Amino acid sequence: MTGQEKKNKPTSIRSMAELSVFKQQFEEATDSETLSEEQRAVFAQREAYLERRKPTHNVVSIVAYLLGVGKQHFENVDEPPRIEIYDQLDQNQDARIIRNLCIVRNAMEQKYKAISQTFYLEGKNIGTIPNLIPSEAVEALYRDNADIYMVWSADRIYIISDYWQHIYK
Repeated sequence: MTGQEKKNKPTSIRSMAELSVFKQQFEEATDSETLSEEQRAVFAQREAYLERRKPTHNVVSIVAYLLGVGKQHFENVDEPPRIEIYDQLDQNQDARIIRNLCIVRNAMEQKYKAISQTFYLEGKNIGTIPNLIPSEAVEALYRDNADIYMVWSADRIYIISDYWQHIYK
């Protein structure tokens, strides 16, 4: 196989990681003469693909932010959530409140039995069990003036038990 035949062989990219490496090589090349027409076509296709996918990625990014997906997923260039959307929504107080409420809700659904026992047996509040409910979310809600708490009222137990004592006397 001669050098001319190697140049004409099409470039195949099998993953987003390979495409990222290819893009980095493209950006490092300062002289447009060093890139072949095929490489320019691949990058043009990539840019067109990104433009078509932008609305979908915006929706995915917004939903992922509101559901409490970690920031590391937004920072990864090989995953759909976009960091620009994360930063934009993180500036909005209402979006932060919804995000943190979802994080707390998910923790409560996943660890309901342990949280319920902790509330009932130990009398702890939602912000005092960081091993079960992420304290960062509760603190962020507090900073955004969205206090959530569960009142542990021993008075109800006292009133009920006092009521039964009067009945049986």
